[in-house]
Amino acid sequence: MQRRFGVMVGAAALGFAGMLGVGPSAAAAEAAGMSNQAGAFYVYEHDDFKGRSALFTATDTNLTNNGWSGNEGARNLNDNISSMKNETDRDISLYDNVGCTGDRYLARNHSEDKDLTKNTNNPSFDNRTSCIQFG
Repeated sequence: MQRRFGVMVGAAALGFAGMLGVGPSAAAAEAAGMSNQAGAFYVYEHDDFKGRSALFTATDTNLTNNGWSGNEGARNLNDNISSMKNETDRDISLYDNVGCTGDRYLARNHSEDKDLTKNTNNPSFDNRTSCIQFG
């Protein structure tokens, strides 16, 4: 009986904490070294996820005005992407024209492609991406 009472008290305490929303804040998670960029789509300048990188969390229909992370004034992303990692729960489409038209490459959710040249189910897309569209 005493054990049962302890279990009930523990469950009630957990339920109460859940109602209060007790848990680490985004700032606390960041301070603890946990990534706040979970669910991002990463692109890389070279094969095998090498070179400069950039991350996206939403659709961008025109990559001509995007620079690589930390090098915004340098060579832009348009037609300069060679590998990608999709860490989102959504499929993401890459298009070879600004405005998300033309040939399309489909990046399935939670997938990666270390060489956009070699594809079985997609066209060769090395250095062709001009638009990124979240599905």
